Amino acid sequence: MGVIRLLDYAGTKSLAIGDLIHSDEISSGGHIWRILCYPHGDRKADNGVYLSLFLKLVSESEKVKAIFDAFLIGRDGAPSPSPSHARRCVKVYGTNKAWGFPQFVERADLESTYIMDGRITFMCGAIVLCADPISVPCSDIGDHLGRLLDGADGSDVSFTVGSEKFRAHRAVLAARSPVFKAQLLGSMAEAKMRCISLHGITPATFQILLRFMYTDALPRDEELEGSSPIELFQHLLAAADMYQLDRLKLMCAHKLWERVSAENVATILGCAETHSCPELKSRCLDFFVVEKNFRSAVLTEGYLRLMQSFPSVIDEIRARFSLFIVSEKFLIDTVLLFLMAPDPTTEMHLCAPNYVFVTSAQRVVGTLSLFVPSPPEGDGGEEEAAELELPACKGTKSVTLFLAKPWRLRLPPPGSFTALTSLTIQYGRMEGGELTALVCTRCPSLRILTLCVTLVAASDFTIRSDSLCSVFLWVKIQEHTAAGDSRPETAPPVFIRRH
Repeated sequence: MGVIRLLDYAGTKSLAIGDLIHSDEISSGGHIWRILCYPHGDRKADNGVYLSLFLKLVSESEKVKAIFDAFLIGRDGAPSPSPSHARRCVKVYGTNKAWGFPQFVERADLESTYIMDGRITFMCGAIVLCADPISVPCSDIGDHLGRLLDGADGSDVSFTVGSEKFRAHRAVLAARSPVFKAQLLGSMAEAKMRCISLHGITPATFQILLRFMYTDALPRDEELEGSSPIELFQHLLAAADMYQLDRLKLMCAHKLWERVSAENVATILGCAETHSCPELKSRCLDFFVVEKNFRSAVLTEGYLRLMQSFPSVIDEIRARFSLFIVSEKFLIDTVLLFLMAPDPTTEMHLCAPNYVFVTSAQRVVGTLSLFVPSPPEGDGGEEEAAELELPACKGTKSVTLFLAKPWRLRLPPPGSFTALTSLTIQYGRMEGGELTALVCTRCPSLRILTLCVTLVAASDFTIRSDSLCSVFLWVKIQEHTAAGDSRPETAPPVFIRRH
């Protein structure tokens, strides 16, 4: 540590810009240093307003990394309370190379605050950082414990999961998981059992869980062959939640977030909600409310399950959507109260390439799920010319219609949907009057309505029903110009009335 005292501060007033005062040589870290002080600064551009302070390497050395600390001592003998008058820099020095602070302090501040008995005191220090530290290898305790698990040396407990048995060590598991500690070292019955049967977890999941508790690591992606990574990490996240392994839980959340897509975000969001993982849930919600992601995600079975199991999450999606600016092409009016699950007796998944849906007259179809691809070649390539009558079966309670292209939808004959309680249509095209007729007269028992449709003309429509309890509408309005192009128009008002 070196000290500079300007014994005659008044005498420094006669010095010019660039004139130098230096300290005696000081030693630090096996090198020789000197403190350089320019009372009127080292640069003419500063007009002598500042005092400059530098650390210079004097000894013959290269690439010496050092910390230079400098601060002022006040009139009371204590370091300056002002953070601007206590500075630090870390630089690599060479012989006769100086680094420091060209504008360390204004001379006016020195004169008003720090002069005492005609002197000003600076405290400076140089700390050399070792350039060649002794190399310390990374911790290999995980490797050692992993080999202990593989060899089962000294194991004192085993677990039966399905048809497989896993040997382990009570002390290791108790140290890693408070749940295992209570089971294996507490007063529970498992504390006296040599073999414990586990349920609600698969052997593959438990094997990864067990190895993580010994090694604090997950298997590499290439080691997960033969299994679905998304499904595996969902199961592993559930197990980590069960055994209170918080780090493993977040690692699984990270892996799932890396693989999230519009097709699986609803399923992953449900997993995060079930197993109390707010970090993953928040990111899935952010992903969900991006318009292009949402339009694809609502077509998935995972979204329908999310609506059934977690209506509060649907409310959160709706709340977040209200924070985003939505394109004027779309009207989004959401009334999501709760979802009553249909009571299907059978389920049919149909894809008819000739667009004619045939069902058995001797059988009641409880749930009808249809995916309709693009219009076939030969329709002139005109989307709007392709028409599709809404499929219906006598007694059907739930219809889900996914359309690859916005087909022009036609209503089925009266009486086709008298038993219908749930209707989902994605990306169809209808007139406003047809939409009103479909909901108000053709579906007298409808409770759940999910529609993402385009109205072929800007016309009003009204939804009036005694039975509806859940309504989700995404309505796009198009009006055709004389040239045949479509342009977005302001959506007509939507009136939802419950008598």
